[in-house]
Amino acid sequence: MRKLITRLAAFIAGFGLMAALILIVNFFTGFPASAISKIEDTAEYQLEKLNQIAAQLASDVRSLTGQDQLGGVSLDVYRLSDAAATTTPHFQGTGAASTTLTMSVTNAKHIDLNIWAKSTSTIPVITWTWYFSSDDGANKNWYPEDGNTVTSNTLVTHGASPLTHSWTPVATSTVGETWLKNAAVDPVASKYAKVMIDATGAATDLYVEGVTQADPNQ
Repeated sequence: MRKLITRLAAFIAGFGLMAALILIVNFFTGFPASAISKIEDTAEYQLEKLNQIAAQLASDVRSLTGQDQLGGVSLDVYRLSDAAATTTPHFQGTGAASTTLTMSVTNAKHIDLNIWAKSTSTIPVITWTWYFSSDDGANKNWYPEDGNTVTSNTLVTHGASPLTHSWTPVATSTVGETWLKNAAVDPVASKYAKVMIDATGAATDLYVEGVTQADPNQ
Protein backbone atom coordinates (compact mmCIF):
# COMPACT_ATOMS: atom_id res chain seq x y z
CA MET A 1 0.00 0.00 0.00
CA ARG A 2 2.89 2.39 0.79
CA LYS A 3 4.36 1.78 -2.67
CA LEU A 4 0.98 2.49 -4.24
CA ILE A 5 0.69 5.83 -2.40
CA THR A 6 4.24 6.80 -3.36
CA ARG A 7 3.59 6.07 -7.03
CA LEU A 8 0.32 8.00 -6.91
CA ALA A 9 2.13 11.01 -5.44
CA ALA A 10 4.76 10.78 -8.17
CA PHE A 11 2.03 10.64 -10.78
CA ILE A 12 0.37 13.82 -9.42
CA ALA A 13 3.70 15.62 -9.13
CA GLY A 14 4.67 14.64 -12.66
CA PHE A 15 1.34 15.82 -14.02
CA GLY A 16 1.86 19.20 -12.32
CA LEU A 17 5.31 19.58 -13.84
CA MET A 18 4.07 18.73 -17.30
CA ALA A 19 1.22 21.25 -16.97
CA ALA A 20 3.72 23.93 -15.95
CA LEU A 21 5.89 23.18 -18.97
CA ILE A 22 2.90 23.43 -21.30
CA LEU A 23 1.99 26.81 -19.77
CA ILE A 24 5.51 28.05 -20.36
CA VAL A 25 5.30 27.05 -24.01
CA ASN A 26 1.88 28.70 -24.41
CA PHE A 27 2.64 32.00 -22.70
CA PHE A 28 6.27 32.53 -23.60
CA THR A 29 6.29 31.90 -27.32
CA GLY A 30 8.91 34.62 -27.65
CA PHE A 31 11.53 32.22 -26.32
CA PRO A 32 14.23 31.14 -28.76
CA ALA A 33 13.33 28.11 -30.84
CA SER A 34 16.04 26.04 -29.15
CA ALA A 35 14.59 26.81 -25.70
CA ILE A 36 11.06 25.90 -26.79
CA SER A 37 12.34 22.69 -28.36
CA LYS A 38 14.07 21.78 -25.11
CA ILE A 39 10.87 22.42 -23.16
CA GLU A 40 8.90 20.27 -25.59
CA ASP A 41 11.44 17.44 -25.27
CA THR A 42 11.22 17.67 -21.50
CA ALA A 43 7.41 17.59 -21.62
CA GLU A 44 7.48 14.54 -23.90
CA TYR A 45 9.87 12.79 -21.52
CA GLN A 46 7.62 13.62 -18.56
CA LEU A 47 4.59 12.29 -20.44
CA GLU A 48 6.40 9.01 -21.10
CA LYS A 49 7.33 8.74 -17.44
CA LEU A 50 3.72 9.48 -16.44
CA ASN A 51 2.48 6.70 -18.72
CA GLN A 52 4.93 4.28 -17.06
CA ILE A 53 3.78 5.36 -13.58
CA ALA A 54 0.11 5.02 -14.62
CA ALA A 55 0.74 1.48 -15.91
CA GLN A 56 2.47 0.55 -12.67
CA LEU A 57 -0.38 2.07 -10.64
CA ALA A 58 -2.90 -0.05 -12.58
CA SER A 59 -0.79 -3.15 -11.95
CA ASP A 60 -0.57 -2.35 -8.22
CA VAL A 61 -4.35 -1.90 -8.00
CA ARG A 62 -4.94 -5.25 -9.72
CA SER A 63 -2.48 -6.89 -7.35
CA LEU A 64 -4.11 -5.41 -4.23
CA THR A 65 -7.67 -6.27 -5.32
CA GLY A 66 -6.92 -9.65 -6.89
CA GLN A 67 -8.03 -8.36 -10.28
CA ASP A 68 -6.63 -10.20 -13.28
CA GLN A 69 -5.64 -8.82 -16.69
CA LEU A 70 -9.11 -9.53 -18.10
CA GLY A 71 -10.87 -7.35 -15.52
CA GLY A 72 -12.22 -10.18 -13.40
CA VAL A 73 -11.54 -10.63 -9.70
CA SER A 74 -10.61 -14.13 -8.59
CA LEU A 75 -12.44 -15.00 -5.38
CA ASP A 76 -11.65 -18.51 -4.26
CA VAL A 77 -10.27 -21.85 -5.32
CA TYR A 78 -12.18 -24.91 -4.05
CA ARG A 79 -10.46 -28.29 -4.12
CA LEU A 80 -11.60 -31.77 -3.29
CA SER A 81 -9.78 -33.35 -0.38
CA ASP A 82 -9.67 -37.01 0.53
CA ALA A 83 -8.16 -38.25 3.77
CA ALA A 84 -6.69 -41.24 1.98
CA ALA A 85 -4.87 -39.09 -0.55
CA THR A 86 -1.55 -37.79 0.77
CA THR A 87 -0.33 -36.37 -2.54
CA THR A 88 -1.85 -34.84 -5.65
CA PRO A 89 -4.40 -35.70 -6.90
CA HIS A 90 -6.51 -34.83 -3.86
CA PHE A 91 -9.27 -37.26 -4.77
CA GLN A 92 -8.40 -40.84 -5.65
CA GLY A 93 -11.19 -42.33 -7.76
CA THR A 94 -11.92 -46.05 -7.64
CA GLY A 95 -13.71 -46.84 -10.87
CA ALA A 96 -17.37 -46.14 -10.26
CA ALA A 97 -16.68 -43.86 -7.31
CA SER A 98 -18.19 -40.38 -7.27
CA THR A 99 -17.58 -37.28 -5.24
CA THR A 100 -19.04 -33.80 -4.74
CA LEU A 101 -17.37 -30.38 -4.69
CA THR A 102 -19.40 -27.57 -3.08
CA MET A 103 -18.65 -23.86 -3.53
CA SER A 104 -19.91 -20.52 -2.28
CA VAL A 105 -20.53 -18.42 -5.40
CA THR A 106 -22.12 -15.28 -3.96
CA ASN A 107 -21.05 -12.32 -6.15
CA ALA A 108 -19.37 -14.67 -8.61
CA LYS A 109 -20.11 -14.31 -12.32
CA HIS A 110 -18.04 -17.24 -13.52
CA ILE A 111 -16.90 -20.70 -12.36
CA ASP A 112 -14.00 -22.62 -13.82
CA LEU A 113 -14.10 -26.37 -13.29
CA ASN A 114 -10.60 -27.83 -13.71
CA ILE A 115 -10.24 -31.61 -13.99
CA TRP A 116 -7.01 -33.61 -13.92
CA ALA A 117 -7.44 -37.30 -14.67
CA LYS A 118 -5.04 -40.23 -14.84
CA SER A 119 -6.06 -43.69 -15.94
CA THR A 120 -4.63 -46.70 -14.15
CA SER A 121 -5.98 -49.18 -16.71
CA THR A 122 -8.25 -48.37 -19.66
CA ILE A 123 -9.78 -45.08 -20.76
CA PRO A 124 -12.39 -43.73 -18.29
CA VAL A 125 -15.58 -41.81 -18.97
CA ILE A 126 -15.80 -38.79 -16.67
CA THR A 127 -19.20 -37.23 -16.06
CA TRP A 128 -20.35 -34.32 -13.93
CA THR A 129 -23.60 -32.61 -13.01
CA TRP A 130 -24.12 -29.10 -11.64
CA TYR A 131 -26.56 -28.11 -8.89
CA PHE A 132 -27.34 -24.59 -7.63
CA SER A 133 -28.98 -23.14 -4.53
CA SER A 134 -29.59 -19.83 -2.78
CA ASP A 135 -30.77 -21.43 0.46
CA ASP A 136 -28.71 -20.75 3.57
CA GLY A 137 -28.21 -23.40 6.23
CA ALA A 138 -27.48 -27.08 6.07
CA ASN A 139 -30.76 -28.22 4.47
CA LYS A 140 -30.56 -26.63 1.03
CA ASN A 141 -32.79 -27.29 -1.94
CA TRP A 142 -30.36 -28.06 -4.78
CA TYR A 143 -31.62 -27.25 -8.28
CA PRO A 144 -29.97 -29.22 -11.11
CA GLU A 145 -28.72 -27.62 -14.31
CA ASP A 146 -31.33 -27.77 -17.04
CA GLY A 147 -31.00 -29.48 -20.40
CA ASN A 148 -33.54 -28.68 -23.09
CA THR A 149 -34.34 -29.02 -26.78
CA VAL A 150 -36.16 -26.53 -29.00
CA THR A 151 -38.87 -28.78 -30.36
CA SER A 152 -40.53 -26.11 -32.46
CA ASN A 153 -40.78 -22.33 -32.66
CA THR A 154 -43.42 -22.46 -29.90
CA LEU A 155 -42.13 -25.30 -27.71
CA VAL A 156 -39.00 -25.96 -25.65
CA THR A 157 -38.83 -29.44 -24.15
CA HIS A 158 -36.93 -29.74 -20.86
CA GLY A 159 -35.23 -32.93 -19.75
CA ALA A 160 -36.72 -35.06 -17.00
CA SER A 161 -33.28 -35.59 -15.41
CA PRO A 162 -30.44 -33.20 -14.56
CA LEU A 163 -28.14 -32.21 -17.41
CA THR A 164 -25.05 -34.45 -17.41
CA HIS A 165 -21.72 -33.47 -18.93
CA SER A 166 -19.67 -36.38 -20.31
CA TRP A 167 -15.98 -36.46 -21.23
CA THR A 168 -14.05 -39.34 -22.78
CA PRO A 169 -10.49 -37.93 -22.86
CA VAL A 170 -9.12 -39.86 -25.86
CA ALA A 171 -9.95 -42.73 -28.19
CA THR A 172 -6.84 -44.74 -27.31
CA SER A 173 -4.26 -44.23 -24.61
CA THR A 174 -1.34 -45.59 -22.69
CA VAL A 175 -1.81 -46.72 -19.10
CA GLY A 176 -0.75 -43.93 -16.78
CA GLU A 177 -1.46 -41.15 -19.28
CA THR A 178 -2.91 -37.92 -17.84
CA TRP A 179 -5.53 -35.57 -19.28
CA LEU A 180 -6.68 -32.04 -18.44
CA LYS A 181 -10.05 -30.38 -18.92
CA ASN A 182 -11.40 -26.88 -18.18
CA ALA A 183 -15.18 -26.53 -18.21
CA ALA A 184 -16.68 -23.11 -17.45
CA VAL A 185 -20.04 -22.07 -16.01
CA ASP A 186 -21.09 -18.54 -17.01
CA PRO A 187 -23.10 -16.66 -15.85
CA VAL A 188 -23.75 -17.57 -12.21
CA ALA A 189 -26.69 -16.16 -10.24
CA SER A 190 -26.97 -18.37 -7.13
CA LYS A 191 -25.30 -18.26 -3.71
CA TYR A 192 -24.00 -21.83 -3.81
CA ALA A 193 -23.01 -24.37 -6.41
CA LYS A 194 -21.96 -27.98 -6.25
CA VAL A 195 -20.73 -30.37 -8.88
CA MET A 196 -21.06 -34.15 -8.63
CA ILE A 197 -18.35 -35.89 -10.62
CA ASP A 198 -17.94 -39.56 -11.54
CA ALA A 199 -15.20 -41.60 -13.19
CA THR A 200 -16.57 -44.80 -14.68
CA GLY A 201 -15.27 -47.56 -16.89
CA ALA A 202 -11.76 -47.63 -15.43
CA ALA A 203 -9.95 -47.03 -12.17
CA THR A 204 -9.06 -43.34 -12.38
CA ASP A 205 -7.15 -40.82 -10.30
CA LEU A 206 -8.90 -37.45 -10.24
CA TYR A 207 -7.91 -33.96 -9.15
CA VAL A 208 -10.80 -31.48 -9.28
CA GLU A 209 -10.93 -27.78 -8.42
CA GLY A 210 -13.45 -24.97 -8.86
CA VAL A 211 -12.32 -21.36 -9.31
CA THR A 212 -14.85 -18.55 -8.83
CA GLN A 213 -14.45 -15.11 -10.39
CA ALA A 214 -16.38 -11.92 -9.65
CA ASP A 215 -17.41 -8.99 -11.85
CA PRO A 216 -15.29 -5.95 -10.81
CA ASN A 217 -18.12 -3.62 -11.84
CA GLN A 218 -20.51 -5.04 -9.23
